[in-house]
Amino acid sequence: TEQMKLLGNLGWCYMTLGDTEKALPLLLKAEEIAIRQGLTGDLEIALYHLGMVHLQLRDFRAARDYIVRALALARKLDQKDDQQEMLGLLQTVALQADDVAGAAAYAREASSLAASTGNTLIPPASALVEAKLHAERREFDKARKLYETVARPDNPIDVRWRALAGIASLEVALGRPGAAGRAFRQAQEAMDEMRAQLK
Repeated sequence: TEQMKLLGNLGWCYMTLGDTEKALPLLLKAEEIAIRQGLTGDLEIALYHLGMVHLQLRDFRAARDYIVRALALARKLDQKDDQQEMLGLLQTVALQADDVAGAAAYAREASSLAASTGNTLIPPASALVEAKLHAERREFDKARKLYETVARPDNPIDVRWRALAGIASLEVALGRPGAAGRAFRQAQEAMDEMRAQLK
């Protein structure tokens, strides 16, 4: 169990740094051990992270397959927060694969799950996807509001930098290079902070 956790944690660190070449074999080994030892909760996490790695590799089919497997385990374990995160990532996978209808369907499922738990707050991952959907429809004010919510200092750094990059993209679309440059610099600073924390 300890070996699996160490492999999984190290794989996650490499994944977060964008080093998929090192992350993938570690997470695959963690998955193998979790299956062999019947560690359902640990398997859920390993599958989720494998989905994230394949998203970075732009292998959208594999990313979706891993996350769907992880989501099934999260439902089995009744892990509502994990389900929210996975639905958010599935939205991201769908958007990256240019499947806007699929992303919207996952967003509706995430909203339904949130409503069933009495949680009216949109998870950061889902908010990022919704913001991107608004931006693609040129609903820039709605997109900015969501990005700014995610960019708050009390949110995790790994979603904050994405929100700041989203704001920068909005500024580019609006033809405001100065504001875009400032937002991109803020996103870069957040990424540097995230890397420093991983060290």
